Amino acid sequence: MASRTIEIPEETYAALESELEHLGFDSVDRLVAHALELLVSTRAADDPTEGNLTEGEQAEMKRRLADLGYM
Repeated sequence: MASRTIEIPEETYAALESELEHLGFDSVDRLVAHALELLVSTRAADDPTEGNLTEGEQAEMKRRLADLGYM
């Protein structure tokens, strides 16, 4: 799979790095990729023509995004 480089503020990186173990990730790259995948999947969950997440999956996604400060 091809990858891209993105830039985030140093403070955000440091905050994410300090939460890696708590959130169950081994790198900031993997954590950010997962968060972005969840963000994109939110649109699919909102679209009735796309595959929907279960209530449990939606709750987990919202919890993880909230832990990251996105919600």
